[in-house]
Formats: sequence, structure tokens, C-alpha cells
Amino acid sequence: MRIVVVGGNGGTGAHVVRQALARGDEVVSVSRGGWTDAPDGLSDVRLDATSSDELDAVLTGADAVVVAVGSPGFDRDRLRTRVTAAVVAAMRRVGVRRIVVHSSLGVGDSLRLMKEPVRTLARVALGIALADHRTQEDLVEHAQLDWASVRPGGLSDEPAADDVRLVSTAEAEVGAPTGRISRADVAAGILQVIDEGLTGTFVFVPR
Repeated sequence: MRIVVVGGNGGTGAHVVRQALARGDEVVSVSRGGWTDAPDGLSDVRLDATSSDELDAVLTGADAVVVAVGSPGFDRDRLRTRVTAAVVAAMRRVGVRRIVVHSSLGVGDSLRLMKEPVRTLARVALGIALADHRTQEDLVEHAQLDWASVRPGGLSDEPAADDVRLVSTAEAEVGAPTGRISRADVAAGILQVIDEGLTGTFVFVPR
């Protein structure tokens, strides 16, 4: 499988890259800065992913595209939205169908799953970031592509614990999603979504 990871040089994206390579996938990482020590077998592409024209050649032939772009919580320029719009436009031009975006718990209908006072704190403290993710999700949902959005809670750099599972946001109960999760476990969930052809929005709950 050929997987293109936009934002693949750090955070959750880097975990997706390493896990996909470890299982034998062909992996392309797209980022502005690139890797300082790229894993063996990785195609490390450095470009500004907000420029969609440059993405055409990179995305051609991909089986799936993952958007895992990080952005400061105060980013009023909405980097995630701008990158996702460019990626979607390029995918439609070159005929790639499958996209998975790394979103966040608290976006859209997942906000109801957070208990108070955490729900209010998230809405106030993360309002700009959640709005960016919401617009990002709207883009892929209405792009006539095979899409999914993964919505983890707070991220950590701890090793994978394999103690969570993916469920549809609509099926989760209030208070069920885990409040903290390792990036490695999120990456595994993203690859699960790709492998199983899941569509829609998903959150992580304890096993």
C-alpha cells in the first residue's frame, strides 16, 4: 500500500510513518521541514502543502492520504484547513479517493462526549483550534471522497499502550472517550481506519 502522510515529519504523523514502514508499506512524508534523520525506505518530500499544484505528483498513485498537520492553538490562519483544502483539491485532480484526517476530541458532535467542566474549558481554551479542525472535517466530508476523521483526546509521547479502541463518535457515550492517549496509539488507529476502509468520525475509548 502506498500511503502519503502530510505532516509526516513530527508528532502523530511521524508515528504513522514509522508504523506503516515497519509493516512494509510504501510511505511518503510531506512537510515543509522534512526529516533530520529519515527512516530507511521513506520518501521524504519537502514542500509547502498549502500549494496544491505541487502536491499532484506526490499524491498520484497513493492508496491513502493522511493529514496530520500540527498547528498552534492560537493559529488564526487555520493552517490545517488550508493544507486540507489543498490536499483535497490535488486528490480530486489526480483521482486519489481515500483520506484520513487527524482531528481532535471536542470537534463537532464529539464535544457532547466530554464531561463538564472539561467541555467548557475545551471550548474556551481550544476554540480556535477546534474551529480549524471543524472546517477541516467539513472539507473532507463534502469533497466526495472516501473520508474519515480520527478524534483523539490529549496527546502524549508515551509508548503505545494498546489499551484503547476506535468507535464511531455517534456510538460513544458521554465520558467514554479517553482524555489522554499516546500518539503511537493514535497512529495505530489511523492505520486501522485505512486498512478496514472505515468512514465517518471516530473517537478512542478504553478497551
